[in-house]
Amino acid sequence: MDQSLVIILPKTENLKLCQNYCTISLISHPSIVMLKVILNLRLKRSLRWKKLASDQIAVTLKNKFAIIIKSILMERYLKHEKELHHVFIHFKKAFDKVWHEVFWSTMRKYNINSNFISVIEFLYKEATNAVFCNNNIGDRFGTTVGVRQGCLLSPTLFNIFLERIMTDVLEDHFGTVSIGGRPVTNLRFADDIDGLAGNESELASLVKQLEKASSNFGMDISAEKTKIMTNSKE
Repeated sequence: MDQSLVIILPKTENLKLCQNYCTISLISHPSIVMLKVILNLRLKRSLRWKKLASDQIAVTLKNKFAIIIKSILMERYLKHEKELHHVFIHFKKAFDKVWHEVFWSTMRKYNINSNFISVIEFLYKEATNAVFCNNNIGDRFGTTVGVRQGCLLSPTLFNIFLERIMTDVLEDHFGTVSIGGRPVTNLRFADDIDGLAGNESELASLVKQLEKASSNFGMDISAEKTKIMTNSKE
C-alpha cells in the first residue's frame, strides 16, 4: 500500500538536462482500489459539504461549468463595453513542491473528520519510493513535499493546498468582476489559475498578491507560461 516505483521517461532529445525528463509512478492494483474508495466515499464527500471556495472549479464543478462561467462573464462585459482582464497563472513543478503539513492543517481548518485526516497523513508518512533506471531499482526513500506520483488523491490534495494559498491572496484583494453581485476573482483548474480583473491596476494587484502568497508556501510562478489577455470590443 505504501510503496511505489518511479519510472523516468525522456521528453526531448537533449537528455543532458533534468527538466527534459518526466516521471511516472507505478502503484499496485490493491492500492489503487483502496485510494479510490478513500477519494470517492470520503474525501470528495467531505469537501463537498465544507466551505471551499466556489471558484475552485476542480473541486466543486466539472471543467465545462468553468467554461460556461467564463463565457457568461466575457459576454456580459462585452455587452456593456467593459474590459475583462485575464492572467493565466502557471506554477513551476507545482505538484512537486506542495508541503504535506499544509494539507493536514487546511483540512483541519475546514473541520474535516480528524480520523480521516489521520488515515491520509499515515499513507503519506509511510509511503516510500524507489527509482527504476538502467534496469536497476534504487534505494527506497520518503518525501515531505510534493503529492504522490500516480496517487488518485493527488489532484484533490493539491486543490486543498491551492485553496490555502488563494485564501491568503483574497484576504487583501478586492475584485470588481462579479456575477449576480457575487465577486469572481479567479477560476482554477488544478495548478492553473485564471485571474480576473476589471482593469489593469486591479490585475497587477492580483498578480502581486498571488506571487507573494505562493512564495510563502514554496511555490514559484512560471514567467514563461504565465500569460495576460484582455477581452474588449477594440
